[in-house]
This record gives sequence, C-alpha cells and structure tokens, in this order.
Amino acid sequence: MNKLYTQELQEGWNKFKIILIVLGVITIVVLLTKGCNAQHQLASNEVMNEALKDSLKTWKDKEGLYVANITLLQHENVDYFTKWTTADSTVIVLQELVIKYKDKIRKGGSATVIKTDANINIVTPSKVSGFVTVHDTVYANYKSDFNIKNWVWGTVSASKDSTKVNVRFKEQIDVVIGTEKTGFLGLGKGKPFAEVTLHNPFNTVSTLRAYSTKPVTSKKFGIGPVAAYGVGPGFTPGVFIGVGVNWNILKF
Repeated sequence: MNKLYTQELQEGWNKFKIILIVLGVITIVVLLTKGCNAQHQLASNEVMNEALKDSLKTWKDKEGLYVANITLLQHENVDYFTKWTTADSTVIVLQELVIKYKDKIRKGGSATVIKTDANINIVTPSKVSGFVTVHDTVYANYKSDFNIKNWVWGTVSASKDSTKVNVRFKEQIDVVIGTEKTGFLGLGKGKPFAEVTLHNPFNTVSTLRAYSTKPVTSKKFGIGPVAAYGVGPGFTPGVFIGVGVNWNILKF
C-alpha cells in the first residue's frame, strides 16, 4: 500500500514538474516576444522621426522634367501616425487623409499629398474682334488666342468695361513610392522614398508628403525556445525543452 502510494505521489510530482517547466517556457517566450515587439516599435518610431526631418529635394531630370523627392513616412501602426504631434501643415493634411482612408490602408497601402504652383507669363498678339459705340465714341474689342505647347491654352477677350480670361491647364503627374539603395555599393539599409515627376513645364511642386503602412512580414520559419510533448527515442513519450526551428503551416 505504501509502495503504491509512493508511486502515485512520484507520478503526480513528475506531472507537476512538467507543468511548471511548460509554464516557465511559455513565460520566457511571452517576455521575449514583448521585448522584441517593444524594440521593433522603438526602431520604427525613430525611423519615422528621422523621415519627418527630411526636406523636399527638387531637380530637372535628363528629359527636362521637374522632379520632387522626399523620404517616405512609414509605420505599420496607422493610429500611431495619425496621433503624431506636429506643426508641419502638410503632415497635418496627410494625417487627415490617412484617417479618412485608414480602414483601406491599415493592412498595406499609402496616401500622398501633393501641392503644386504654376507660373505662366506669356505675351500673345491680339486682334480686333469688333467695335462698340458709346455716346458717339467708338471702342474696339480685342481678342487673343494662345496655346503653349498644348499644356496651357485659352482665350483673352477685352472690351471697354471688362476683360474675360478663359484658360485651360493640364498636367501629367508620375508618383513613385519605393526604396532606394544606400551605403557602399548599395549594400546599406534601403531608404523608402516618395517621388513626383511633373510633365507640365510651367508647374512646380511646392510641398510633398507621403505615408505608407509598412506591412508586418510573416515568416514561415522561426528559431526560438521550444516546449513540446511527444515521442522521443525508443518511442518513449515525454516533454522536450530546448531551442529549435519551427515552420508555421497555419497562422492564428
């Protein structure tokens, strides 16, 4: 009777040790995960903070087109970006745009704010389009049609009392969001950017800001502490604890 009791007590103790070991491993995994997430969050915040300090860069490319470039604001947490305190009016407008579309870009997407300024100075010949007589005084009406490289066109009509301007303006805007190489031989960490190219020669970019939701990469393989119950050598069931490689078939 004492022998049976001792055996049952030993089996109970062994099960209790297994439970303690499993709980310990789970606790370690949870703490490691929280630490990694906090470190990743801090790194993401620092990257976005540096991106906010960047200023607009502009130049003419080899085709003579106006190009504007700025560092992309990138963060996987949409709410974190929209609550960022800033005095930059363009970033504030971008935050409002992200809030409007956050449900559509939360799991991957981008939003861009572009402001342009057009400066057009032209001189075109005018012609008399008619006459009007007021109190025995004859006044001429003038009209001038213009077309500048099919980018800006219209008509100016002037009479004694008023001037009518009818102007049409078109633009082709190329927007690219990507990552450019950095460091020696392009082996450094990639720098995300937003770039705008204007095709209308009379237009320029005054402000540019873009935000992108950085998707969290889901990896099939991982390395970390493992606690499992299974069959070992000799087909003996037991608990196994250690470090191992795992492959995620299903994600919950």
